[in-house]
Amino acid sequence: EKLMYNRIISHLKKFSVLHNNQFSFPSKHSTTQALLLWTDKIQRSIIRCHLQSSCSIFLDLCKALDTVDHKFLSANLEYYGITRCCE
Repeated sequence: EKLMYNRIISHLKKFSVLHNNQFSFPSKHSTTQALLLWTDKIQRSIIRCHLQSSCSIFLDLCKALDTVDHKFLSANLEYYGITRCCE
């Protein structure tokens, strides 16, 4: 599992697939950092009196992979250049 994780992360970083605001999955990016970034943006808006409204959505997707169609997942992995190396 760790070997596959390292290979996939290496590939995603090499081809800049991950967004800068992707938290929790890549190393050195925690969900705590996401909350700090969000809090900082709101505080800056309040200080500048630019905050008219705010909305946040927090999702817990820890079992999300169990609900994904595997053909769909395979197609998306291939789109990002991650293919089967052996059958």
